[in-house]
Amino acid sequence: MKRGIWLLFFPVMMMLSSAACSGGAKTPTTSPLEGRPTVEVTAPASPSIETPKPAASIGSLPTQTLPPFTESGGDYGVNLTPADFVDMVDNPYFPLPPGTKWEFEIREGNGSKQTDTLEVLKDKRDVNGVQATVVRDTVSSGDQIVEDTFDWFAQDKYGNVWYVGESVDNYVGGVLVGHAGSWEWGVDGALPGIIMWADPSAHIDEEYHQEYYVGKAEDMGSVLSVDESLSVPFGSFERVVKTLDFSHLETNAQEQKFYAPGIGLIEELDVNTNEEMVLTKMTPPVK
Repeated sequence: MKRGIWLLFFPVMMMLSSAACSGGAKTPTTSPLEGRPTVEVTAPASPSIETPKPAASIGSLPTQTLPPFTESGGDYGVNLTPADFVDMVDNPYFPLPPGTKWEFEIREGNGSKQTDTLEVLKDKRDVNGVQATVVRDTVSSGDQIVEDTFDWFAQDKYGNVWYVGESVDNYVGGVLVGHAGSWEWGVDGALPGIIMWADPSAHIDEEYHQEYYVGKAEDMGSVLSVDESLSVPFGSFERVVKTLDFSHLETNAQEQKFYAPGIGLIEELDVNTNEEMVLTKMTPPVK
């Protein structure tokens, strides 16, 4: 924020018959910038982005005295309570302003294409006492829905974004066939996991839980890099965070994911099948 203050003062003294004259101070109005990262999308091929600093570099964040989670002898635990969470998810690499929408194209090896749309809803969901942000994730093939999921995310006061549960509807041929993959923090022993660190550079090559529901949802993650350069149909980006997602339940399931500052997820790549999902359009919230 820039602010200028100019002071003009001219005293003039005249002996005997003259009077004193003086000038006044003049202060122009200013508009402070908001603390959250902003995105100005002028054209899909060349977005205009104000790139924020990683959340961990922002001095207003408190220092975390305990590790966010512990794991010893196969026992996983989370060292957080609802009081440790904030209302907004504004991590630069995983921003979730209500009303934002991301549209992806899924390119499969056989040449067929699907679409995946993520939209941040305005309504919150209470998950184990935490007011979680809801993201609807809808995968479609042509005019038929394949999967319709409501994901729940929450950011702690240290800047880390947690995945706290999901409600999944799976379809075959447009017909609902089940809810495999659903889980919720606090239900049947399920625990949340990290989806994005406040400072990804401090956790390179460190494995962490993204979700923890024994035997049903056990995705893991690892930060591989924080300085990638990447181009997708939506635009070209620098300082991209690259992660590897894998699962203890599916040994062949490995995905590389790429997150751009101020945007969030821009690409997913299946390491084994080369199926990829790329960002084609982003619609910011209406102000």
